[in-house]
This record gives sequence, structure tokens and C-alpha cells, in this order.
Amino acid sequence: MIQMTNRSPERMNTRFRRELIQSVLAALILAIVVSSAIIAFVPMSTIPQTRIIEGQQINDQQDAVSYLEDLEMPFDGMLLNATPFPGDRKWDFEVYSIGGVAQYSYTERETGLKIDFEDTEMVFSTDVNIPLHNITKLTFEADVEVLQGTTNLSMYIGIERWKDLLSVPFNNTFANHTRYTVYYSTCTPEMYTMQVDVPLWMINNATDDWMVQADFRIRLDSVLYSSIIIKSVQITAEYDIDLYPVTIDMKASDGNSLYSNPYSKELGPTPYLRLTNSMKENYSRIYIPVGNETIYLPEGEYEGVIGWHVSFDFWEESSILFLVESGKKTIVHAPIGTLKLQIDLNPRVPHLQMSVLLFNENSTVKYKFQDGPWISFSYYRFWSIAVHEIDYLYIPAIMGSLILGIYVMDQIMFISSETDIDIQQDISGSNDLILDIDLAYFEFLGFALSPGETIVITVAVSLIFAAIITLWKNTENQKWISQLKNVKSIPFWLSLGSIFVPWFIVNMQSGPFIDMYEINYLGFVPLLLLVSWNEGSLIFPTGFPQNFVSVIVIALFWVPFLAMLYILREDNIWQVRIPNLVAMLGPLAMAGSFLIVANLLDVPLILLPGVYLAILVPVSWILTYALKKYT
Repeated sequence: MIQMTNRSPERMNTRFRRELIQSVLAALILAIVVSSAIIAFVPMSTIPQTRIIEGQQINDQQDAVSYLEDLEMPFDGMLLNATPFPGDRKWDFEVYSIGGVAQYSYTERETGLKIDFEDTEMVFSTDVNIPLHNITKLTFEADVEVLQGTTNLSMYIGIERWKDLLSVPFNNTFANHTRYTVYYSTCTPEMYTMQVDVPLWMINNATDDWMVQADFRIRLDSVLYSSIIIKSVQITAEYDIDLYPVTIDMKASDGNSLYSNPYSKELGPTPYLRLTNSMKENYSRIYIPVGNETIYLPEGEYEGVIGWHVSFDFWEESSILFLVESGKKTIVHAPIGTLKLQIDLNPRVPHLQMSVLLFNENSTVKYKFQDGPWISFSYYRFWSIAVHEIDYLYIPAIMGSLILGIYVMDQIMFISSETDIDIQQDISGSNDLILDIDLAYFEFLGFALSPGETIVITVAVSLIFAAIITLWKNTENQKWISQLKNVKSIPFWLSLGSIFVPWFIVNMQSGPFIDMYEINYLGFVPLLLLVSWNEGSLIFPTGFPQNFVSVIVIALFWVPFLAMLYILREDNIWQVRIPNLVAMLGPLAMAGSFLIVANLLDVPLILLPGVYLAILVPVSWILTYALKKYT
């Protein structure tokens, strides 16, 4: 006689738990073996390997060239006409968050620049040369249409001499700065005009220069959602002598316009022209912050010196001579000594920051590099470089020391931090330079991977396979195939699906007014995986930068997921017991916690299917219970 014995449910549960633990441990061992094999053939560190190589010798300095063209119409007093805004002029753009992460978007229209923003402060600025001794009135004006929301609008004008804000004598002291501001707080949709008439007598009392600069800024901010259009920005002048346009284009040593590279606008040292007229009146420094800068001068002969304004120093380079005639427009091609810094980056990354320090023994400021001695230096910086858009930068041609600071994201496991690399090298000032940056990533199917990411991905995939293997091993005696086809497995399939689909996407934009670039972040929350990329770069898988996110994900997703594997074996998964509640309510708590954290960090998320699948887990649990009970 054959005796049939039934195993008790307790023994079966104990065996299942033991086999599950064995499968997870086997998966971890497999992950370590595979990761170690991969690391044996790839770099061990994501610290960039960098070097500076001297390239070909730059061309000899050319003489300045000037010529005259017929003037189509006389000067109408418009020193700046950005209508519709931003017009042809290059503007600097700065954005700040008021509370969390700045949220804004913009589109250029025929009527101006439309901006939608929230929790954001934005500043648009430019420098304009003002022919102080030849004008009798100076007016700054900006037209802004508020479409929706409450917006704080302000316009700022600072009058500068040699990059320093002028001060007006008052009681034999220079107590009052030449700074003028107008402010509006808008609460109704309408057109607002901000206007300032600068008192010229105050400026003339502050300086003998006949050319000064206006630091012109438009600022807007709002905590709540707002929509506005900057329609027009103008600077107009009334004058007592005829003025004629002089367009100055700075030429790099390779013969191209200095501003043919859009990032030359971000130069810390500004090209300048130290100019005097034939009457040998007090000279003025005229700054050339953009390509084809136009200034307005009366008739006469002018001579000057071209140079760089770096830190507190003025590096004079070459002389210039040109003529201004009645009814003519003067075009000046002004050569200035530059080196081309070519950037060879491998692989292409979504974002790179770089600073540049130039050291010269004639500089007036002291700097201490690491443990070295204090040395004289002049410096400038580039920040937020969209490296996929940049092949080279122009820097001043000097003999001295060059220090490049490179800042790239370093992702190892769940830690995301910045790696700061400084390179110092003496340069001759007569050769172009090649900056070779080798990031320790390897490319695989369009992805850039480091050992850290490889380990994380391998562990995650192995754990998933461990769960699948466990299911198959228990197929015969636990009837898993029929269990998974049962209606009660719907919460499991929803939870499983949320692992492999993204939960959110974040789009970070730069700009406007530089070559606009954007970085995209795609989040797979259960896998603690962020995927970042932009046009022209590889795809970078990274860990979440906040460590507490890992704790939340493990506690509220993976523990409930394992609990779901456990209770799925039962005939009645709708019992109100702790394992059942943990399994079914965990994904909802995970989604809720995720949304709360995103709100606290003020991250502008676009929710994707992963969040909705997690929310549907407890909903499907309730619906399947109702279906079972009433059918």
C-alpha cells in the first residue's frame, strides 16, 4: 500500500522562505562575480585623466583695419533698440530659485519674449557704451505685458567707469552711487512701462571720461505661476552734436571673429579699446562685450590701444587708428591676441563645468595654488559649459601659468558628487592648446558606464532573476503558473511592471541667450536609477544623489514586493493581516512618499506610468476582492 502524506503549510512556508533566501544570496554572488569580471576590463575610477598639449603656433599679430560705408539713415538717438525683445543684441541671463528648483520656459514671438515661470527670479542684463559728453538726455525704458499672475518687475541701471560703479561727490565725499532703479508689483494683466531718465549732471560730476558704460538689467520674479511678455527694451539719447556709428569687431589670432564662438560672451576678461580723439581729450576705455559692438562718436580722428581687461589688470596689446566722417559708418576690425583652447572630451557627457585661471608675473593680485607659494595672477571663468556644443574656447594669449578646473559628475553606487580636477601648466602664449579629457567610462550600446553603475545594474538585474528562478523552482509543488494566471495576481503584475517602466522625467534647460541646451533625467525609482542625457551625449545611468531615497525605496517597495511573493501562494490574499497590508499598501506609500519628497525638493517632475502602476496596486487588490465576493 502506498501512503500519501501531506506536508503541513508551515513546513512549506519555511521551505519557500529558505529557497528564496538561497536564491537571493546566489544572485548577489553572481552579481559580484559578473561585476568583478567587468571591472577587470574597464577603468576602476571615474576621475578624469587630463592633459594639456601645445598645438600649432598662432599667427603673427595683424594690424587693425578700418573702412567707411555710406550711412543709410542718420543716427536717431537710439543707443539700444531691442524691439521685439531680445533683438540682435546678446544679453546675459541669470536665473535663481526663490524656494526650491527654478521652473521656467520661454518662447520667442513676433511681439517679444514670452516667459512662463514659477518660484523663480530672472535677470536679463547687458552693458552699453554711452557717449556721455555728447548727449543732453539719457532715457532707459522697458515694456512688459503681464498675461497672468502676480509678478514683481524692476529695472536697474548702474553707470560704470572701467567696470567700477561711479560715485557722485556729495559734501566732498563719494557717498552716492550712480545707481537707478524702478520697481512695479503687478497684480492685474496689463502692459507696464518702466522708465528712468538718468540725471546726466550727476554722471558728469563723477567722471571726466567722455565714454562710460551702462549696466542695464531687467529683473522679474514670482513665487506663484506667472506669464509675461518682454516686448521692448530701449536706450535713447538726445545729443547736441551729430554722432555717427562705429562698429568694432574683435578678431582672434586665427582670423575669425572673437565672438564667432558663442561662449566668448562668457569671457571673464573683456576686450577693451582705450580711445582718444585728435584733440587729445581725456581718454576713455570702451568695452567690447559682444561681436560687432556699435558705439557713437562725433567726426574726427581717433587712436587707441586694444587690450584685455583681466581681473584688476589691463593688458595692452596693439594700437589702432581710424577716422569718423559725416554721413559715414565706420567699420573697424581690431585684432586681439588669443589662443584657441581645443577641448577633446571622451566620452561626451551631458554637462561639464570648467573654470580658467591665468597667471602672469605682472598681475596685481596674489593667489596661492594648493601648497605652493603666493603668486600674482589674473583670472577669468567659464561656467555651465554645454560641452556637447563646444569644441574650443578662446583665451587671452599670455605667457605664464594656466590652471584649468574641471568639474564633472562622478557616480559610484548611489553617491553622486562632483569631482574637482585642477590642471596647472606653464604656457608660452604663442601656441594654441589642446585640452584632452578622458573620463573613465566605457561605452556600451550608447550608454556610458563606470564600474559603480555596472555593479548597481548587475545587482538589480540579478535580484530580479533570483525572484524569477525562485518562482520556477516552486512551479511544480506550489502551482505557480496557475497562481500567476489567477485574478489575484493582478497586484503582483502591476508591481512588477512598475520596476521596468520610468516613474518620472525632468527636463532642465539653460538659456536663453546662450546656445540653449537641455539635460533630461529619466527616473526608474525601484531600481534607484536615474538616466541622464542630452543631444550629442551618451546616456548616463546614475544613482539617486539623495541617500535617504535608497532607504525609502527599500522599505516601501522592495520589502512589500517580497511580501507579495510570499502571500501570492495563499488562496486568500485579501485577509487583513500585516504581510498582506504591507504587500498591497507599500507601493501606494512608495508613490506618496516619492511625490512628497519631490514636492519638498521642488523638482519639476512629469509623472510617467511607473507612478500610476504603483498607485493601482492597492486599487486592484480592492477591486479583485469585490470581483471575487460578488461573482
